[in-house]
Amino acid sequence: MKIVRLSVVLVSLLSVSPLSGHTQSQVNSASKQRNAAVRGNGYSYTHPGLQPAQEALDLSAYARIREEGFNHSRIVDYASALFDGIGPRLTGSPNLAKANAWTRDQLVAMGCANVYLESWGDFGMGWRQVATSVDMGVSSGYV
Repeated sequence: MKIVRLSVVLVSLLSVSPLSGHTQSQVNSASKQRNAAVRGNGYSYTHPGLQPAQEALDLSAYARIREEGFNHSRIVDYASALFDGIGPRLTGSPNLAKANAWTRDQLVAMGCANVYLESWGDFGMGWRQVATSVDMGVSSGYV
């Protein structure tokens, strides 16, 4: 709420808005409409305010993100460690505790500071998968 009003005040202080060359009266009109809508329900879909004519895209940032994702991703390593190494992680299970500790250790290894696990209270009975069985039969030819 305060951020919206502050931005309206800053825009209305300009004689000509940097947003597509709108005049002061256009900015004031949009500001009044936005303030009335914000007071009513928090946001106006009919008068969302002035938007820039064209967004300035940082294509080099997109290129860096793609480079990191395609050539330096560790998602397969992380997924393998969680799925194959630790296994199912039901709430309250020993595997959930292992996964939490593994995640904490990975964040510390990445250089994150002040990484710790928080307790969120007693859950009650925990879960652990003891055994799995599958019964297979021969098809009679009818599917």
